[in-house]
Amino acid sequence: MYKSPKKIQQEIEEVAVAYGKVFDNRMTIIQSIKQGVSYKLFSYIKNRCPFTEEEWASLLGMSTKSLQRYALSKHHVFKPIHSEKILEIAEVCDAGMEVFNDKEDLYEWLQKPAFAFEYAVPMHFLDTSYGVQLVYTQLKRYAHGIFA
Repeated sequence: MYKSPKKIQQEIEEVAVAYGKVFDNRMTIIQSIKQGVSYKLFSYIKNRCPFTEEEWASLLGMSTKSLQRYALSKHHVFKPIHSEKILEIAEVCDAGMEVFNDKEDLYEWLQKPAFAFEYAVPMHFLDTSYGVQLVYTQLKRYAHGIFA
């Protein structure tokens, strides 16, 4: 089915508005997790973050094939366990963009050993909720000028 560029832009804007609303408050985040994140919203988040398809699959604990299959489905909704992970990682990416203003710079930082993590690579923490919170907290500290 052909979609005009105007229609595509309208859909992107609708998803962007939905994305903004998800992070309005913690209750909305919880509700979004329980309802499940749509693949459309995931796709929007995926484009905002610097990760490859393989890295997303690994972070979500699923196969790349599953993600590809979900992309083909018009109305796929992720399970709450995956939705929670997607939204956590989206928050990290947003915090990272606040600090670095560039996806490549954020990605580079995530790939390098960091003093704040006892010289471990921040990316290695993103597969657990506690790790995501650790990375998120550090990025927020950097955003506020706290480097020690």
